[in-house]
Amino acid sequence: MIFCSQAWSTGWSDFSFDIDARYMVLSSNSQDVQIFRKAGEYGIETVLPIGHDPVWELCTAGDFLLVKSIPYWIIDRKKDLLLGPLRKADFDKKLVELGVKDSLEWKNVHDTYRQALREGRADKRDVDYGLLCAAIMIAFISPVMLGVCLLLAVLITLFIRYITHSKWIYPKTLAWSFIVTTMIVFGMITAPVLWYWFSMRFL
Repeated sequence: MIFCSQAWSTGWSDFSFDIDARYMVLSSNSQDVQIFRKAGEYGIETVLPIGHDPVWELCTAGDFLLVKSIPYWIIDRKKDLLLGPLRKADFDKKLVELGVKDSLEWKNVHDTYRQALREGRADKRDVDYGLLCAAIMIAFISPVMLGVCLLLAVLITLFIRYITHSKWIYPKTLAWSFIVTTMIVFGMITAPVLWYWFSMRFL
């Protein structure tokens, strides 16, 4: 899971998706999630103040985009107006003033991104790029991991020798210990990575 997290930080936390035709979310890592308003044909401009706390969750309610961070923010997408920062009590009061009566369905940024992928508001090639980053990282650390697997295989073989009271270390036992250990270790690394890619890409 450690290496899965590393792959996430290098690839799968680097994504963007559209909220609507004018607003989009761009994430470079879990601590840097920005909301942009499209300006002109290719330009974009930030909506939240520079240096704001990380965005935790998002929610759309009619013309409003609601942002949960340490302060709360309300973006009026129709009027291009930013309200905030707001404390929770002020946020709830402002929602009443704006006539937002529906129950709010908050989603964290990655779940919102997952929904955007399903609805075609995000590029699925970004998910493939994350898988590529993970594959490169796994390949980079493979020599170290193979060394760890070999060390574990030797320890397992010595343990088998101890409990069987054998005087010899059999190459076949060492080889099978190495193979099984390698399959388990690399399976623990690759399975979460592949599952995350598959779930984001196809589910």
